[in-house]
Amino acid sequence: MKPDADGVAAAIWVMGAALLLSVFLLSEEQPDLRQWTPPETPVSRVDPEYAMQWKLLQQARPFIPIGASFTVRSLTGDSETSLLMLSQGILLRRDPLPWSYFGAPKGEGARAEFVIAQNPRISHQSDLKEIARLPAGRIYRRLK
Repeated sequence: MKPDADGVAAAIWVMGAALLLSVFLLSEEQPDLRQWTPPETPVSRVDPEYAMQWKLLQQARPFIPIGASFTVRSLTGDSETSLLMLSQGILLRRDPLPWSYFGAPKGEGARAEFVIAQNPRISHQSDLKEIARLPAGRIYRRLK
């Protein structure tokens, strides 16, 4: 009786997988198991700063109602821009108004109903009321 071609191919794949697995398990260097676990955020493996910003925006989402306008504040223009960009994937159906864009000041952020501040020292303005203290920042609401 002639061996089945599919069976031979499957046996070769199984032997190859076993060989690779044995090399992996018998190596003296311990593997980094973090590569086999899902990241905490979609950007965790890209840049730790982005991951921290993503977490802040996730934490802020319950405080910013759908349809409300918001701006983001951070220590640098680059951080504000990345926060604004990341917010587009997290704060859906809300109106982002940039405070700055790549460090260039914009006037739109001053009209925002809510302010998400990555650094709490930034938004100490008399027309803002703190509504939430989060591990990564603060949320403020503009007084009318």
